[in-house]
Amino acid sequence: APPAAPAQQTLHFEGTGPTVFALEGLITRAAAVTLTHDGSRNFIVTAFDAAGARDGGVANEIGPFAGTVMLDTSDLDGDPPASMEVQADGNWSIDINAATAAPAWDGVSPLTGAGKQVYSVPAKTKAQRVTLTHDGTRNFIVSAYTTGRFSSGLVNEIGPYNGQKMMAKDVYLVAVQADGNWSITPG
Repeated sequence: APPAAPAQQTLHFEGTGPTVFALEGLITRAAAVTLTHDGSRNFIVTAFDAAGARDGGVANEIGPFAGTVMLDTSDLDGDPPASMEVQADGNWSIDINAATAAPAWDGVSPLTGAGKQVYSVPAKTKAQRVTLTHDGTRNFIVSAYTTGRFSSGLVNEIGPYNGQKMMAKDVYLVAVQADGNWSITPG
């Protein structure tokens, strides 16, 4: 089974400009973090542990942004984030949900999108070949999270991409980071 998700409903934070907000005890496992920013400069969101040490980057964008990224405690040295710091020059919002509450992908039909997104997948997927495409000019990273281990990096390339990879069985989440249109097609 997938790791336990945060017990809370959506955690919503919003503001203008830089700030720090507390999360201690609110996130215990994988979460989907949906972010928006309407400023024209850096939008940087960083997670910190209870000791105040930088635990990991959540977002590092320039200009307006809207997308969803994965936040997994196993990616943050196993410690849940105790706070997040926002650096922004405009209005921003952050919604934190259980990762398994992300929009669903059946793992069989082609999946298409643009930008950064997280999708939940039925727990009984089989190992399969997938064709991945990207028409952007910057990073294209696709991670498949499986039961029993952190993630399997399917793709980590810069620029346009068109290739096939094996996706492990029991994938329950797929996280995509891209600056352009992308697709994942099983078969």
